Amino acid sequence: MPHFYVVEFTAERIADAVTIDIIPACWLIDEDKEECWYPRKNASSKVAKAMQPKTDGTWHRCPVKIMRSADTYSDARRKLSDAERKADLTTDGETPSKRKRKPSSKYQRHSSEDESDSCGEDDLPPKPPHGLTPSVSQGGRHSTVPPSASPKRHHSGRQSPIGVRKSPSMRRSSGSQSPSSASEYRVAMVGDIGGTSLDDATRRMMPYLLSNDLAVQFNLHGRHSKRKFREMRLYDVIYGGLKKNALTQETNHKDAEKALSKWFTGARDRGGKRVRPQTQLLQLDDAPTQ
Repeated sequence: MPHFYVVEFTAERIADAVTIDIIPACWLIDEDKEECWYPRKNASSKVAKAMQPKTDGTWHRCPVKIMRSADTYSDARRKLSDAERKADLTTDGETPSKRKRKPSSKYQRHSSEDESDSCGEDDLPPKPPHGLTPSVSQGGRHSTVPPSASPKRHHSGRQSPIGVRKSPSMRRSSGSQSPSSASEYRVAMVGDIGGTSLDDATRRMMPYLLSNDLAVQFNLHGRHSKRKFREMRLYDVIYGGLKKNALTQETNHKDAEKALSKWFTGARDRGGKRVRPQTQLLQLDDAPTQ
């Protein structure tokens, strides 16, 4: 026996437009499968979880017509998706007839209700495939129900199930995004620092990555028991930043290594560690003799 059905809500037919949706098999009321229970609120999450219907006034009866059957929720979603691309959607064995779908309104944000009753654990839908999940909400959490589940719309007198068309708000934006890694972020950052020449750009960029106290522990090739900067990822960051600068984008590795060697050589002077002994010597020369 199928666990899910794609149905037409016959009471929602307007001219040639029809309303279709997925429902679990346990929502059907009679053996003729001409009526089903449908929730007034949070319909999408209840469909996905295959919740047992309730007769406490939060669900209402809807006349329906079976159009497709499916053993799994993912198969039902696929068949519902077919309806988005085809004007013909018929019951198995029926003579094809022209049907149009009523355009849907915005998809609802699916509720994260904690409801325990279901039509059976075997009916629970699988996780949606990559690329079909809806956009991230303000809280940073993804909705747990795929976007092809039934949306919510307002109707005079009561809420009705509808539709199959994706809302633009559910599509992923194709605009600009932040760099995908810390390394790319650093390249973009140092590239924006600029510089009028290779040496000038190097002098501007390096202090953003290494302090003078740390710089004196390095040189380019690791000579004299110092650490080797050339094999670090920071070298690639600096080189990438130089290539992003319009005035230094013709720089090659040899030029970059030469400029960095100069910068490391001057690290002791910038920190005052090479100037201080000379200053002390001058002070001694100026001291009065006794």
